[in-house]
Amino acid sequence: MIVGIMKLPVLTLLLYMMPGIFASAEEAPPFDKWSLWSGTTQLRGANIWQTRSYRGTYDYVERASVGPTFTQEEFDTLSKLGANYVQISHPGLFSEVPPYRRDTAAIENLDRLLSMIHKADMFAVIAFRSGPGRSEFTFVRGEVGDWYHKRQLDETIWDDKRRQDAWVDMCRFTAERYRENPVVVGYEFMVEPNGNVTDTGSGAGSPGAFYPEFAGTEHDWNLFYPRIIRAVRDVDPLAPLLIGPMGYSSVGWLPYLVKTKAERVVYVVHQYAPYSDYTHQGPSGQNTYPAPAGSGSFNRSWIQQLLAPIVRWAEDQSRIAITEFGVARWVPGADRFIDDQISLFEEHNWNHAIWVWHPATYPAAGFPGNMHIALGPAPDATRPAAASALLDALSKHWKKNRVRPSTIGHAFPSTNDTPTVRQ
Repeated sequence: MIVGIMKLPVLTLLLYMMPGIFASAEEAPPFDKWSLWSGTTQLRGANIWQTRSYRGTYDYVERASVGPTFTQEEFDTLSKLGANYVQISHPGLFSEVPPYRRDTAAIENLDRLLSMIHKADMFAVIAFRSGPGRSEFTFVRGEVGDWYHKRQLDETIWDDKRRQDAWVDMCRFTAERYRENPVVVGYEFMVEPNGNVTDTGSGAGSPGAFYPEFAGTEHDWNLFYPRIIRAVRDVDPLAPLLIGPMGYSSVGWLPYLVKTKAERVVYVVHQYAPYSDYTHQGPSGQNTYPAPAGSGSFNRSWIQQLLAPIVRWAEDQSRIAITEFGVARWVPGADRFIDDQISLFEEHNWNHAIWVWHPATYPAAGFPGNMHIALGPAPDATRPAAASALLDALSKHWKKNRVRPSTIGHAFPSTNDTPTVRQ
């Protein structure tokens, strides 16, 4: 060998001796997770919902502390339908009440979910619903006193900087813990920011009323979220970070979200309009999509107009993802509505995740699970349907997915079911 090398030209010899210059043809460059967000639509999938157990409510998860509980088969089914992405809408990893310690049950649950998602050959985004100063009940605040006690509604994060500090610490801890996990391809560190609805009076309803009075206060997400970004970037400079506007991340509040100069940021929108007139109709609802000729303009053009403010806002090449959208599973024309929405999302190269993929054991008896897409259209269904038009419409788009952990060299290790984490 020595003799052979000595016959090479000097420059070639120097290059040969430099490590990494002649890498093996089989050695692929490191995968950049940002590539999943920066080009055409690459991630198509579904949300899963997780909550802490609260005394007297969410009884079906009390035995597990965090739930409802998924099995490997349920993630495998989602993957076989074509999905390559799970948005894990999950409790935060710190307690909701002082002294804001790490929540072991939440951490173990998230680790378990990531392990199953990895084994099902899908990617994941970690999204936090609750945490220091914020409980799960903020998403159903209008029902306070009906089925849960008012003391369980905790929204103090929006008027207490100490709680916001703890939330920032939780995000930093999470980013450091999972930064080497190959299936974690982003973080949405607060699901549906809603500082506008807590003790803001008339400012709650619209950004035009809210910001003149509350800009610059603890209620202002535009001041809060950059602190999260800075803390996360201290431990992971490359992770894609997903940021939604206030107003529960609705389209109407997006123009009021102040863009960050930080890189690798995706702006997210949640889309459930038209809420009462269509997507959240009860089983007896008759409004259909598209609307019959002569009865209105609820059709693909209507959806285009709805999404137009997002398109305009992103004309500067800001990256967009629709991390929640959905429709009650029994609504007339639900499959066509979802099909047209996804087609339009993909015209703009937006990744997307529908609400919601539940485990087979959910919902509890007597609870209709209006957006449990696996149940089919029958209102009284309590087990997944063999097939449905809505699932067919979703699967048609999900099957376009071409990239998975296995395609980038991260197939699930058969000898180790433990996800990659930093303790």
